[in-house]
Amino acid sequence: MSEFNQQGFENFLAGLSDNLKNDESIQELLRFYCLHGVKENELSAILGFYLQSYSRKNTQKFTVIVNSSLPKNDGIISFPLPEKPKWQFTTIDNSDKGIIKKILGKTPPRADLQIFNLNKDPKHIIEFKSDRRLWYLSELHKSNSKLHKNLIGDLKFLATLQAFSMYKETSCWQGVITYSFQEVGEQFPNNFPKYNLDEHKKKLRVPEIRNEEDEKTWFKICDKELEKLIDQLKALIRSQDYLVHTEKIATIGLAKGIVNLHSSAEESGARVLVQSELLIFEVKANEKYLDRIRPQIIELQKKSAIRGN
Repeated sequence: MSEFNQQGFENFLAGLSDNLKNDESIQELLRFYCLHGVKENELSAILGFYLQSYSRKNTQKFTVIVNSSLPKNDGIISFPLPEKPKWQFTTIDNSDKGIIKKILGKTPPRADLQIFNLNKDPKHIIEFKSDRRLWYLSELHKSNSKLHKNLIGDLKFLATLQAFSMYKETSCWQGVITYSFQEVGEQFPNNFPKYNLDEHKKKLRVPEIRNEEDEKTWFKICDKELEKLIDQLKALIRSQDYLVHTEKIATIGLAKGIVNLHSSAEESGARVLVQSELLIFEVKANEKYLDRIRPQIIELQKKSAIRGN
């Protein structure tokens, strides 16, 4: 029996696209999710299922928990400060303080996926964010956009966890779920998800899908958009001063194809072209950031102890 370490997780990811693609039932489910916006909870459950199956078939044994609270940590940082710290605790950055408070709060924060070894030690923590690919391309580079702030919140949360001894041997991962769609034909239900209208009317990649060649063109454009998004993610990682920069982003194909909303094309032309991917990479805090927040963690612990007394 061996530890499910970083390399083990990467080996799992390497085979995940084929496993998903070759399981038609899962493909139908994922294509359905694309119609309604792929969400973190749904993908967490599917990924957790495949992880648990992977554990049964390999020597690396572990337990997967979906959408659960992190273990209540004791607030012990990964190594103690010297008696006379060389760090000067002056102005606390609000973002640092907010993240630390979240981790040290009375209610433990939740994680989309947690993987524990059989000794109950946390080995991997995975967070997801999901949205339309065109929306990522439009908003990811805008520091004041909600999408940008939410993703940065996940990255900084995962980086800050690494200051605590409980997570010293834990690998942290950020997943970015993307999806695209295009309506084809008519007779869509009146209450069909309204976000389709945004993309259908304003963001069409191909003005009209008339034949198989148009369909191929649509999927090719999606692939080009995916390349641009990967470049944007790498630039975002490089811009964060608390991260070890990485160019290694795994791309997992989730769903690709055409969904017929009715039983046959003769009954209705209402179809939706869909494509979805998971981009996932390791989040690793650099030592400069960990040095910066350790004194802040201690200070907040002291204030909490005083209030508790």
